[in-house]
Parts: sequence; C-alpha cells; structure tokens
Amino acid sequence: MTSTGSPGGWEPPLPDPRQGTDAPGGHRQRPPGHRPAARPGRGRPGHRQTDPAWWLDQAALAREQANDGWYGLLTNLDPAHVDAAEVLARYKGQEVVERRYGAFKGPLAVAALFVQSNRRIQALVTVICLALLVFCLVERQVRRAIAPDLTLQGLYAGQPARPTGRLIFQALAGLRLIPASGHDPPVIPQPQPLPARLLELLDVDPPSPPINPRTRWTPPASPRHGWDQVAMDPAVAERLVHAYVEGWRTGDRAKILGTLAPDCVIVESYGPTYTGEDRIARWIDTWLGAGNTVDRWELTSLEVTAAGTACFFEWEFECTFAGSRSGFAGASIARFSHNRIVSLREYKMTEAPFEWEPPEAS
Repeated sequence: MTSTGSPGGWEPPLPDPRQGTDAPGGHRQRPPGHRPAARPGRGRPGHRQTDPAWWLDQAALAREQANDGWYGLLTNLDPAHVDAAEVLARYKGQEVVERRYGAFKGPLAVAALFVQSNRRIQALVTVICLALLVFCLVERQVRRAIAPDLTLQGLYAGQPARPTGRLIFQALAGLRLIPASGHDPPVIPQPQPLPARLLELLDVDPPSPPINPRTRWTPPASPRHGWDQVAMDPAVAERLVHAYVEGWRTGDRAKILGTLAPDCVIVESYGPTYTGEDRIARWIDTWLGAGNTVDRWELTSLEVTAAGTACFFEWEFECTFAGSRSGFAGASIARFSHNRIVSLREYKMTEAPFEWEPPEAS
C-alpha cells in the first residue's frame, strides 16, 4: 500500500498498458489502439501491407473482341430454306408464343373437366387451341386495320389502348343476340359505338346479311314468294337500306345483292321490274358494265315501322347514264323479312317542287 499526498487520499497504482486489465468474467481487456508485438518463433506472424499488381491479358482481350457482335444459335432448320436472319427472328419470336400461355390459362380457360383417356385430352386441347387461334387472329386483324396507329380510342376504361385479344373480346361482350325462333333467324341488334367500330375493323357486320349468297341463311319457303313478313329489329331494317344505297354509290355489286332476299322484287320509278336475285344481278351488271355511275344518292328522310317490316325513305338522286348526267328526287317503300329486303318500289317526282298559287278570280 502506498500513500500519496493527493487530497483524495489513497489511489491504486495505474495498470501496465502492456498487460491489460481484468474485466468481469475473467477476460483480459486491451487498451484502445494496442497491438501485440509479434513474438519470434511462436504465435501468428505479423501482417504486411502490400500494393496489388494488375495488368491486361492482351491475348485474352483480343479473343473476346473477335467474338463481339456474334450471336450463336444452334438449329435443326434446313439452311436451304431458312437463312440466318430468319433463324434469329424465329428465336426472338418465341416469347410471343410463350405469352399466349397466359391467354390459354386466362380468358380461354374452361370449367374444370375430368377426362381419363388420351383421346379425350387431345380433343379438349385441340378445341382450346382452335379458340386460341381465333383469339390471336382477331387481335392481328384489328392491329392491321388501325395501322399506322398503334392504339384504339376508348378500348380500355374509355382511354386509348393497344388492341389485345382480351380487350377486344371484353368490348364485344356487350353484344346482344336475339335467338332464332321458328322462321326467324338469329338477330344481333345495332351495337354500341366501340363494338361497332371493332366489327368494322374486323370486316364483320352481324346485323346485316352476309354478302356471299352460298353461305347465307335461307328460311323455309312459304306460298307467297317464299317469304313471310315477320317482325324484326327496326335498326336492322335501317342498316339494310343504307347498305343498299351505299352499294349503288360505290358500284359494289356484292354489297347490293347482300341486302336482298333471293326472290326480292324491285320496281323502278319508270316501270321496269326485276324479280329474283339472278334477274337483279343481271340488271346491276348491265347498268354498271355500260360505264354508268351513281354520282349522288342522298337520303333526306327515313322512317321504319315499329315492327321493322316496312320502311319509307325520301332521297335525291344524280347519275351519269349513257354519258350524260341527270338527277331527280323521289321516294321508295321497302319491305323486309328475315333480315332481308323482300321488295323495293321507287317513285319519282316528275317536276321540281314549286309554291302553288291560287288562280286569279275572274
């Protein structure tokens, strides 16, 4: 014990920095910054700090540079039929096919089916693959039709969007079908603007009759001209009239015939009558084939009956016939059945309209 003259009385001796201090638990504590000196012949030798040395392997670098710009693909395609560019295009196009698995499992998904035989599994997969084919073709057709534009207005939440099969079919989901009944064929009423635009891009017009007479639906025959007038959607009747007039304006024979029943009767304003599709087709070919043109045919009014079986419309007409141009006003009465025009009768005004003046009193 050593006594010092400090005011505080006795103080313990300072610890030796080389030995450290005892800490609770029996561990030795080293002063901050203390590093033990290396002991020759025992313990871990001291560390030495060295600067790393590096260099470029020019030979390896040259080998890598020689491969820059090359893309290696191994294929079993015949080089006589497919060049390198086509091989690369097919390889890069794989992701398009792979993305279709999302449609396969999404909008084309069907209710769970339990099938046991391989034959039935194959049949189910085939049906789904056919649906996927239609799904993809619809998407491609709409994209081609809107080119060079990439988006279609109102396709997604009222905003422009790039057409996809999913968005297209979602927009078409609101179409309404009136099922066939008796002599009446199925009818799709006039769609809303967006579905109507999509159908136009797809070159599909369900509310109007098909153009190809070989594939169009024909109802059972009845005693009077093979047709019975039955109620139909008035919007369909209006579209038929517009399509008939547009066919004449554009000289589209198929479009004209596509609106008419096979045994339709057309009576012109000055008397000629054409009965049946063949006779009407010959009349169209003769008139258009002579170089005649419909220069203007404007509907000024159109009224369809509530049952959709008859329509009255007024018009102004101009044409070039036998090299001279003329025009007149008139009106027509059309009758409909089974989504076709079954009769069309035209009336011509013989004089231009004028205000009548009462005769002077004598």
